[in-house]
Amino acid sequence: VWIKDFTGEKQMTDRGRAWHPTYSPDGARIAYVLQVEPNAAPSLWVMDVGAFPPVYRGQATDDTNKRVLVDRVQAGPLEWSPDGHCVAFTDAEQCLSTVDVQTGAVRQLTQAPAFSRDGSPAWSPKGELLVFVRQARDARTLWVVKSDRLGEQPLTAGPRFDEDPQFEGEGDPYHRVYYCSSPNGEDGDAGEWHQHAVRFRLWDQAPAPARAGGGPRFN
Repeated sequence: VWIKDFTGEKQMTDRGRAWHPTYSPDGARIAYVLQVEPNAAPSLWVMDVGAFPPVYRGQATDDTNKRVLVDRVQAGPLEWSPDGHCVAFTDAEQCLSTVDVQTGAVRQLTQAPAFSRDGSPAWSPKGELLVFVRQARDARTLWVVKSDRLGEQPLTAGPRFDEDPQFEGEGDPYHRVYYCSSPNGEDGDAGEWHQHAVRFRLWDQAPAPARAGGGPRFN
């Protein structure tokens, strides 16, 4: 992981293979996925970098500002909650989960079917919802789930490839999500991609409890 501005650049990690570095909303921390050894499972880490730090060319920092949040995850995109308290990620079972950065408590939000994977999450502005992409063998569709409970609902249907969901506005009472889609189910550069929007409102459902996460914890 490197950080860079107009004055220079700085290497922030110096071991293993890192993916998806993502700044917290206040710019003080970076969440990232790290595979320490070639045959090891990736894990979710967070480092403290200070609010909008000055960046200089230099060597990697030591490990005193880094800690493991979750021991085993998938190497997929991460997304901080708007309040900076949680990070959404794809867990080792291919489901969408969140982890509390302070306590390390992990909450599983979805139940991905066999041969599917839930990822690419996007938080609503108030943090009560997450839209994500469910990747199956022949389609990628959008689903939505409340951030404090298990149980997802579909927003789009295949066969198609839907990507890059983003919320618009506060959503009171209706939410609008924009996304890119290949309507013919063609992936990559070979497909014809268009921008679409879907509109929906909240639903009632009982909350699910959080469970303890894996990995060492530091306050």
